[in-house]
Amino acid sequence: MMPFFYFFTDPPQLESGPKDTAAILNTSVLLPCYGRGTPPPTPVWTHSSLPQQPVGSGWVSEDARVDRDGTLILTPQTTDQGGTWTCSLVSEAGVAHARAWLTLVAARHAPPPIITIPPTNQTLPARTHAILHCRAQGPPTPTVTWYRGAAPLRTDGDRVSIDKNGDLTITRLKARWKGVGWAGRTWAAWS
Repeated sequence: MMPFFYFFTDPPQLESGPKDTAAILNTSVLLPCYGRGTPPPTPVWTHSSLPQQPVGSGWVSEDARVDRDGTLILTPQTTDQGGTWTCSLVSEAGVAHARAWLTLVAARHAPPPIITIPPTNQTLPARTHAILHCRAQGPPTPTVTWYRGAAPLRTDGDRVSIDKNGDLTITRLKARWKGVGWAGRTWAAWS
């Protein structure tokens, strides 16, 4: 009797696809494209102005490359690289697509970052902790830097930390540790 083999397939499914993004020319832009399926799908990228020239994993050019996981990493030199980028996960079991619009502007035309959640004044007792929120947005995504006086605030990871969103956390407050600080152009007082 001949052995019987049954091969299971699972169409590609995107786990992380690109999102509409605004960026400044000559800065890095990452557009993810990865997912799962059986057999494992191959990520392929196309651009609205180059629909006949798909690029896949391992592709490298002067200002772009595709990582092994399918992430497109661009450092666009001209606004022509903006527009629609399409990620396709391709396998024998099917295809999954995701599209994103990339808006590119020259640095001199980029608006300044906007502080969407400024820090607020807080008066707290000693030996408690304070969380000062500061959120900002803009192309590219701004980095929040906290200052105490004129110097950038040093974080130690234990008592003073700044999370990825820009929020400042100070634990075990001391009565002598009061002052005025600022994040970007927004001032905050703490004690």
